[in-house]
Amino acid sequence: MSKFVVEEELEKVKDKETQKLLEEVISCYSNGNYRATIVTLYTTMIYNLLSKINVLSNYYDIPQAKDLIAEISTKKNHAPKSPQWEDTLLQGIKRIHLVSNEEYDELQNLKINRNYAAHPIVSLKADNTIDDYEMKSISRETAADMIRKAFEIVFLRDPVIAININEKIEKDIKNFYDTNGTVGLEDYLCTKYICKMTAKPREILFRFLWKMSFAIDDFEYRQAYVTSLYTLCKSDVGYFSNYLKNHTELFEKIQPENIKVYKNVTFENEDEVYKAVISFKENSRLVNFIYFLERLPEFMATLNDYIKSILYDESKHVLRNVFLDSDRDIYSLVSTDPKRAEIEQIKLFAEHLYGVEDIKSHFSEISRISAYVYGQSIFDKNMIERMYIQADYFGYRKELTEELINNIANAGSFTEADDLLENISTLKRYFDVNDCILLLDKISQNDQFTNNYNYNRIKEKI
Repeated sequence: MSKFVVEEELEKVKDKETQKLLEEVISCYSNGNYRATIVTLYTTMIYNLLSKINVLSNYYDIPQAKDLIAEISTKKNHAPKSPQWEDTLLQGIKRIHLVSNEEYDELQNLKINRNYAAHPIVSLKADNTIDDYEMKSISRETAADMIRKAFEIVFLRDPVIAININEKIEKDIKNFYDTNGTVGLEDYLCTKYICKMTAKPREILFRFLWKMSFAIDDFEYRQAYVTSLYTLCKSDVGYFSNYLKNHTELFEKIQPENIKVYKNVTFENEDEVYKAVISFKENSRLVNFIYFLERLPEFMATLNDYIKSILYDESKHVLRNVFLDSDRDIYSLVSTDPKRAEIEQIKLFAEHLYGVEDIKSHFSEISRISAYVYGQSIFDKNMIERMYIQADYFGYRKELTEELINNIANAGSFTEADDLLENISTLKRYFDVNDCILLLDKISQNDQFTNNYNYNRIKEKI
């Protein structure tokens, strides 16, 4: 049995009013007032259970919780001074599975001890007159045991265990996504669920979102699930990365991708190929897993050999050229007018640094290929942000900064120069003063900037 330190456990109680009431319980116990300890402990438990039922009823809209509140209200109306509604509450939390049968028995034991602590024990004669009466003593050990069990069964318990949390959240995620996409989804999940959940429900939710994000082929809601998983993990990166490290069987759920489901297009139709590339970037299980690792690089250390092998194959083969027909390889382009699908393919390959063995060669290849993308930058805000997260983790920040400075400085047209300037507001978050000076020096030597008379715009951006 793990050591129970009540002061430490008190900090884990989420309800602030319950915390205050428990401080009174602890004070009674510390002063040796064990009968008072049991009485205040029981009343605090009843208060906290009512709070939990109200959360389930009013916040999560659980019908069984609403029915229980109605039942308690009826009891109170029929007998305002009777404590029988407390029995209704205790039976109700067992009925809706907030506590198990065994835990219900423990709470009943606490109630019995409360009765002993609050009232004299009266024995009767055969004629029902009082024979004797006494106040039962409560030992220090009994009080400590009651406190511990009340914390474990009630005070530290998340009310969402009384509902099928995965089913409830899945429904909410889909409804939110259908209306808003992923915009605002992080705040919604944090406010309604994550910040109110204790460890066990979070772990249950983690396993569910992991499966839906990386193991199930659900194209329609992939982005919603991945965003939800990222939000959950971001709430406590250390906890969830450690959880994954201890549950590597979750990696076995991630199977190699069936690329054919994305490639069922006619390659002569550019629009179809472009849509296929975009669909792959948004819905691929493995691409989204790589995105997930790029946003939370702390999870890189959890990867086992199985998933490393799958990701290596993905980054070396699938990301490079999966959608382009064999006669048109982006790594031997001579056209200065590549197709939109090819540009997206270049971006897909360029931004992923996972599995890159020679970063300078990788950036050199990006520069060579992007030179054929005339009139626009292959980099955008989200891409730059993801690349810097990876670069910081792998130690490539200097090389990435040099690549991006050179990419901007080598603009080949007025249009491309204007397009590249749009990235500067994002890059300023990662550039130091010397980087900005170097960038200014380089673009001042390129007439695509200087002959375009956009000095004020350059000054404004930098």
